[in-house]
Amino acid sequence: QHASPGLLDEDVIQAAMVPRAKRLLFAAAPLLAAQLLSEAAAQGAEAAQGADAAPWEPLRALQASQQTPVVNCGGLFAETCEVCTQGNGESWCNGDCLWLNDACVLKTPVTVASKALIQSSTQGIWGGTSICVTGAIMLCFACLYKPKVVDECPHDWIAERDSDYNSWKPRKHGIFACFFNLDTCLYTTFCTPLVAAKNYEVGRVCPFWPACIIMFIGMYSPLYIVTACVRTCWSRKLKRNLGYEPCCCIDLFYSLFCWPCEVGRESMEVDEAVYVEITCVNRIQSTWIPIVEPIKEVVEEIEEGCFGMRRGCQG
Repeated sequence: QHASPGLLDEDVIQAAMVPRAKRLLFAAAPLLAAQLLSEAAAQGAEAAQGADAAPWEPLRALQASQQTPVVNCGGLFAETCEVCTQGNGESWCNGDCLWLNDACVLKTPVTVASKALIQSSTQGIWGGTSICVTGAIMLCFACLYKPKVVDECPHDWIAERDSDYNSWKPRKHGIFACFFNLDTCLYTTFCTPLVAAKNYEVGRVCPFWPACIIMFIGMYSPLYIVTACVRTCWSRKLKRNLGYEPCCCIDLFYSLFCWPCEVGRESMEVDEAVYVEITCVNRIQSTWIPIVEPIKEVVEEIEEGCFGMRRGCQG
C-alpha cells in the first residue's frame, strides 16, 4: 500500500490474487461439473453401444429376471389377476382385471369386448323374456277386461264428428287428474295399452284389439316414437269426437312424455261421456240419472194449469 508505483512486493501480489482466484473457481465450478457429467454420459452411451457392453449383459438379465410383474386388483396389488380374488369371487376382481367366464383375467381389448358381448346378450335374453311375460299377463287380463268392461260401455253415446267440427268445449280435467282417481290411476299404471284401447273403441276411433296390440308393442319396443305419433293422431280424433279442440304439438308432447297420464285423462273423459264408472277389478256401473220425476212434475203442472184455464173458461 505504501510502496512506490510499479514496485510491488511478491508476497503482496500473491496475497491479492488468492481471494480473486477462489471467487473465480467457485463461479466456474457448476459449469465444470455439468460439462464433466455430460462427457461421462456420452462416454457411457458409446461404451454401451460398443463391444465393451457385452460384460454387462448377464447382470442386466439377472436384474430383469428378479423383477416381479404387479397388477392392480382395485384396492390391492398381486402378481397376476388370478391371485387377486383370493377366493372372494368377482367382487375382488377390479382395476387392471375383469371377471370373465367365472375367472379373473387381465383387461385387454379382446377380454373387454368379450365381456361387453356377453352382457348385451344376457340383457337381450332377459329383456325379451320380461316383455313376453308381461305381454302374456296383459293378454290374459285383456281377455277378461274386454267383455266385462269394454263391451258393457255404451258405444253409441259418443258421436263421430267430421274434421270441420268447431263447436269446442273446455276440458274439465288436467293432465294429472288421474292421480286423484284411484281406480283410473291403477288401471293406467299397470294396463295402459288396455285403457287406451278402451278409449279408442268407445270413442269411435279404432277397435279394441288392434289398438291394444299397437299400443303394447309401441310402449315396450324401440318403436316408441312411431307409436307416439300414431297415438297422437288417434287422440286428436278422440278429442274431436268428445268435443275438445285438438292441438298437434301439445298432443304429440303428451304422447312422448306423459303417455299414461294423458291416457288416464282421456279415460275419465270417455267414462263421463258415456255415463259409466269403472272400478277395480273389471267392475262397471252406470252413473246415468234419469230425469223422470222432474219431467213428470212439470207435465202435471202444465196439465193442471190447462185444466184450470179450461175450468175457468167454462165457468
